[in-house]
Amino acid sequence: RKVSEISSEACMNLKALTKLDFSDAVNLKTVGAQAFAYAPHLREIIVSETEAIENVGEKVFYGSEFENNYFDTHKGKQFIILGNVLYKYTGQKYDDGNGNTTVRADLVKNLDLSNETYYTTDNCPELSQKEIDALNAQLQSVVTIASGAFANATALESIKLCDSVQKIENGAFANLAKLAKVEVDATSNLAYIGESALSGTSMLETTSGNYISNFSAIVIGKVYYRFIDKTATSASLPLNIEHIAPYAFDGCSELAAIAFANANNIKTIGKRAFTNTKWIKNTEDNPNGFVIVKGNSANKETRMLVEYYSESFGTNTPNIEIPDHVTSIGEETFNFYATGIKTVKFGTNIERIENYAFDGATAIKSFIFTGVEFKDNKLVGAPFVEENAFADTNERLINNAKFYFRQSVLEGLDNINSGKAATTDATTLAWAQLYRLNKDNFVEEKVDKVYINTDVIPTKLLKTDASKNAFETTYGSGTSYNGVVADGLVVLNNTGIVGKENLDLVKNDVKVVEVTKDHSKFGQLYEEGVTKYVVTFTYNDGEGCQVNYGDEFLYVATVYNAIKGNPSFYNEGDIPSIDIWGEGDYCLTGFGQKNKDDASATSLFYTSFEGGEYKFVYTDINGEKHTLDISKIENFDTSKVTDETQYAIVTVNFYGLGTYKFRFAYDVDESKIERIVQDGAISVALNTNVADALKDFKVRLIGQDGSVIVRTLSANAGFQFVNPDTSTLGIKSMEVRYSGENVLSGSQSVALVYSVVLEADASLFEYGYVDQQEVKVGETTYAGKASITGCKAQNAETIVLPTTWTDSDGSVYIVTEIASGAFANFTKLKAIYLATNIETIRDRAFVNCTALENVYTAQKVDVAFANLKESNFEITEKVSQTENEIVYNAVVANLDGIEAVQNMIAIGAQYVVEATEATEENSASPRKVFNVIRVKDGITFEGTQIELFLPDTIQNDPTVTNAEINVYSSKSGVMFKVAKYVNDKVTHIGTNAFNGTENLKNIDLSKATKLDYIGAYAFANSGLTAIDLSKNTALTIINPSAFESCGYLTAVALSSSVKIIGSQAFKNCANLTAIMGVEIVDTIGTGAFDGCPKLETKPSQKA
Repeated sequence: RKVSEISSEACMNLKALTKLDFSDAVNLKTVGAQAFAYAPHLREIIVSETEAIENVGEKVFYGSEFENNYFDTHKGKQFIILGNVLYKYTGQKYDDGNGNTTVRADLVKNLDLSNETYYTTDNCPELSQKEIDALNAQLQSVVTIASGAFANATALESIKLCDSVQKIENGAFANLAKLAKVEVDATSNLAYIGESALSGTSMLETTSGNYISNFSAIVIGKVYYRFIDKTATSASLPLNIEHIAPYAFDGCSELAAIAFANANNIKTIGKRAFTNTKWIKNTEDNPNGFVIVKGNSANKETRMLVEYYSESFGTNTPNIEIPDHVTSIGEETFNFYATGIKTVKFGTNIERIENYAFDGATAIKSFIFTGVEFKDNKLVGAPFVEENAFADTNERLINNAKFYFRQSVLEGLDNINSGKAATTDATTLAWAQLYRLNKDNFVEEKVDKVYINTDVIPTKLLKTDASKNAFETTYGSGTSYNGVVADGLVVLNNTGIVGKENLDLVKNDVKVVEVTKDHSKFGQLYEEGVTKYVVTFTYNDGEGCQVNYGDEFLYVATVYNAIKGNPSFYNEGDIPSIDIWGEGDYCLTGFGQKNKDDASATSLFYTSFEGGEYKFVYTDINGEKHTLDISKIENFDTSKVTDETQYAIVTVNFYGLGTYKFRFAYDVDESKIERIVQDGAISVALNTNVADALKDFKVRLIGQDGSVIVRTLSANAGFQFVNPDTSTLGIKSMEVRYSGENVLSGSQSVALVYSVVLEADASLFEYGYVDQQEVKVGETTYAGKASITGCKAQNAETIVLPTTWTDSDGSVYIVTEIASGAFANFTKLKAIYLATNIETIRDRAFVNCTALENVYTAQKVDVAFANLKESNFEITEKVSQTENEIVYNAVVANLDGIEAVQNMIAIGAQYVVEATEATEENSASPRKVFNVIRVKDGITFEGTQIELFLPDTIQNDPTVTNAEINVYSSKSGVMFKVAKYVNDKVTHIGTNAFNGTENLKNIDLSKATKLDYIGAYAFANSGLTAIDLSKNTALTIINPSAFESCGYLTAVALSSSVKIIGSQAFKNCANLTAIMGVEIVDTIGTGAFDGCPKLETKPSQKA
């Protein structure tokens, strides 16, 4: 067998090898990398002058005497050339100046291989002129520069190549860091430079001698090697370019446009030249993902398919067909973006497919060449294929794919391979070899299924003639089709590709079968009230025809009757009018807004009209009514008043068969807002900013047309609030105005009823941590304890403290402390409501709160809602009614039969009286719901004084005899009442805590039985008239100046637990007459009672 290739490392490490004779290997084309490496004694290689070697790998003879001593054994020859491949530059002879000469490749800076007299008697003195001429001729005949050819020329800065060089393989000049110029003449044949041929050199910099600044590119002769502006969005090629190197635009991810100045010059394009660019995604330049570049070869116009792009990597388009005008498919064309492709169909104009063209199409199953013929012992319409055209990178058939040909082609290839037929046609021989190596993968194309193409012949048909079937009237021998439906058949064969062919109603023996309930073959398709057709046909010998019940692609059509009167589908310029009141054979519904019988109505719509449930109603040719949705409305604008009658166009999609268009006339009036209605209960916390509080509530804006717009009560939405008041508790009202051009008379107002409830606005306060250890209060566990450190409502007259604080992490803390100075100098504060868990009031907490009059506790109330009966209500209006339920708005008219619990009654926001069944005495009663919206003014609770809790749904401010009214939020359902004392958990009142509170006449500490500390100056300069500390049995010390200068203080009651009265404790209490409860104490400090001229009863110090 003739040897054409010696593969990589094939004969490596042959230690005894001394000689190689290639003189008879006339078919040898390829010698792989390191094929004879590490054969140390190999010193002689014989190569014929007519050697056909085209490819030589790197380090083929590495470590051999032949390579190491080549310069000397070949009398000054600098280049090892095998066939037409320059394998190695060995160097030149250098004199070190001391009489020593060595052969060095690493010192040469410039080489000119184009010099026809490169070898002379000066550098080859031992050779004859004839031998020198032969060496020069060999050098001028080099076609390929092999990988690593100049690996030792590390000082090389420039090189000029001879015209014969056509290829520079990968790695040829790699890592020659100083190499900045590769020169060729205009007559150069250079066509290919590997993508890594110049890696690691200075050739890819703007300083390179091959850099063309106008094009931001490295160009070597007619080869466009690399575009180096990685941020560019566009690029253009010089006019002289004939070849584009592999990876020419590598890394240019923003490149969206490439201009080929003279596409007719382009002869070759290397692999993946454009893969990383946006340009390949440009559907205008590259339709359907095929990147095809116009070119020229042998004065013939070409179309090179060099890249395939698919956003879905081929999964959405698994079956592709190569465009007819493509003449070649380049190396690795189907790579990164082709992983989902399964079938490729080829036309008959492709001339060549390069190696590894489909190496990225890893899911490929079928290559389809069913257009190829075998005539005169050769293939017609087939491309020439390189040896590895359909291989992966491991040189194996990609995904074990199949090749589909006509049977006659497969028989022809069998004859070529068996010797029954002979040919010299290169294309046929290439295919014969591929066939011989992969015969099991070559398959005859066969028909699998044939069925009606529903993309062309829809499965919905319009019946316009009662005497004919719908298929006949649409596709019969009419002038439109002449009995032939183009692409009416789908032919699916074993290639996986879907083919389209004409459906000839005569040749294909088409028959239309109406499905009936008792039909012997298709009765199972019958559906009550629906007309269906099955269409049968023949194809060739009937193989694969989908014409039987159960076939996957059996054609079944649903038939729709046309509109009575049979109006044609819409034709431009011929739009009939239509009634919008639901009358006639075809009409519209859902449009009319005003009453059509109202003679005073001058328009059909208000500007507030937002659309209805639009429908198209028609009567079909059989007299039956049907309703369809409207698919499109044009020129229908009710947003503005019309000066003249307008005409709207409606489009109706008639079951996907076609569209109807109709028009109707209309006018528009403006509907304005005529009143405002409160939308549900409104409650706000005490002292809350109204504008902030009301943004959580809504009103309904009622239009003249009855339309309702629900709006949030926000100043930004156009609302104004007149005299709001949240400073005191109770049910209140204020005027809310809404203005705008869309409002009747320009402005409307409503008396908004709202409740100010005893709840804290937590957002008003600043907080700090007291203790971050978990604490359990009742059934609730908190993350720890917190303090109030400040308040934003410095001008508030009343402040309610929150019971809890939620920090930024979402942890909930119980508020137990008022921090130092938290409310200092709040000079307008009149009342403070402490939370029930306050334990500590720190120093200066309320210092100089000169207006402070009351210190209370907001006490949560746990009381069940009173059980009101139907007899306790008066109905004001019926809100809604169904068969099972009636909803009323109601007034609490009396409290008859209602008993107080702990002197409290709570009224709920809604009461339900369940349905009753019929009895002999009474008829059945539906479920009744009473929404509580008012309390009758002046009603009486028969009993002792109570506290009455009303929901914020109450829209009046009633008086109830024998009741003190409290209001609560129906949303939270939490009720508080005012306890006019300090809570029982307070243990500490700090220094200066209430100093300067000159209007504080009284503070009830009688419930604070755990109080054990009152700091110095705690109540100094306050307005206290009396203080009772007799219940504070944990208190042992009255600290210095605690009550100093309390000028209104007349009486003090102390617990017998007090042992020490600090210095100046009651100094300057000018009206103090008695300190009772304790007669003797252990210590009385200096000046404790100075300035108390009226003090007659006071403790004495123990002797």
